[in-house]
This record gives sequence, C-alpha cells and structure tokens, in this order.
Amino acid sequence: MKDIDLGKAVRKRRIERGLKVYELARRVGIDPVYITQIEKHGKLPSIPVMEAISDVLGDIDLFNSYIYIKYPMIFAKEKQRQKYLDIEMQRIFREMDKKNKTPQERRKLEMRIRDFLGTILFKEPVDKKNMAWEK
Repeated sequence: MKDIDLGKAVRKRRIERGLKVYELARRVGIDPVYITQIEKHGKLPSIPVMEAISDVLGDIDLFNSYIYIKYPMIFAKEKQRQKYLDIEMQRIFREMDKKNKTPQERRKLEMRIRDFLGTILFKEPVDKKNMAWEK
C-alpha cells in the first residue's frame, strides 16, 4: 500500500462505474471542483467526504487507502486489531467443533463469542453487566 495515489484510484473507480465528475459530486453532496482537486491535485478530503465517495463508488479499499495515507498510525493499529480478531475467531471455531462439552464449557464459549462480537461491533469487549438482556 506504500505507493498509493488516492486521486488516481478515485478517478479510475469513478470511470469504471461510468460516472462523470459532476455525477459523483452530486451523489456525494460536494462541488465537482472538489472531486477534481482530489483526483488531479492530491487533495485529501475529510473523513465523511471520503467515506461518501467510497460508498458511492462501492469500494471500501478507497477508504482504507485514505486512512493509510492520512492516518498511518490508526491504520497500523486497526490492522493489528484485525489480526487479533482473525486469530480469536479461529480459536472460537476450533472450540465450537469440539464435541461433548460440559455446561460450564458451553457457557464459557458463549461468553467468548459475546466478547468477540462486542469487540467487532463496539471495538471493545462487551461488558456483560451493561447489556440490556442481561438485566
């Protein structure tokens, strides 16, 4: 991801989608000049604008590239987090495949799955005490 030209990537994806500059700008809710500045002059848009561009063009990789360029430390941290989640998911699936679990083992696995889902959805383990259905 080192040598990314975000403007060229946006332009390429826009053309692949068959959109004119003014059409993309209208769908995103910005001025067409701003799209041109992004594509041709290397302007980095705000997070909400880049998110909207990625959504309209249907390419999450554009947004990931943007984060990599504009916020490399956040990108590195998120990549590390994703690696942890992948490993934990594999562990949970291996545990689920084991047969003849005691009720305690099943409860422990359910808690791990809840924590895992909380980590994915809320970027932190779910606090069981604060869950509405646990009260």
